[in-house]
Amino acid sequence: MKPWMSQQEIDTILKYLKPNFTMLEWGCGGSTMLFPKYVANYYSIEHNKDWYDKMLQDVPKNVTLNFVAMNSHSSPNQRSTSYETLEKSSRSKDFYNYIHYPSNLNKVFDIVLVDGRARPECAKYITNYITKDSIVFVHDYFPKPRTHYRVLEERYKIIDSIKTGQTLAVLQLK
Repeated sequence: MKPWMSQQEIDTILKYLKPNFTMLEWGCGGSTMLFPKYVANYYSIEHNKDWYDKMLQDVPKNVTLNFVAMNSHSSPNQRSTSYETLEKSSRSKDFYNYIHYPSNLNKVFDIVLVDGRARPECAKYITNYITKDSIVFVHDYFPKPRTHYRVLEERYKIIDSIKTGQTLAVLQLK
């Protein structure tokens, strides 16, 4: 299974991975099959039980796959307009346990791939579990319908990016 990313996006992620790194991802899939080959420890968080069960059958040995169900389903979807209010979004309430799951892992992550639900909220929360040298990838960062992701730039700087295809932002804390 290949990640649902362009080869350019995959290559960009690969250039930041190192064999001694610990990596976290939100949203398992092809990335969970490929990227663990390039790091020591890989943790993945998935909210869809059927997908989790399917992925669990084939994950590499250095992957810890975690299922974390949605808390609720709010309607309508309320987006945050600033970094400081991300905890007040409907996604933050709906995916509270999913967003906060890294606290159960007791790890500091060198690399984080945010490619699941509540992406800005996850990217904000993970600041508690990364260092200033850690890299955070946010997949599908630049498409016009997702301009609300840009609130992350209040705390992160973009150090690399792919702005074609599905897009990718490579972030580091400011």
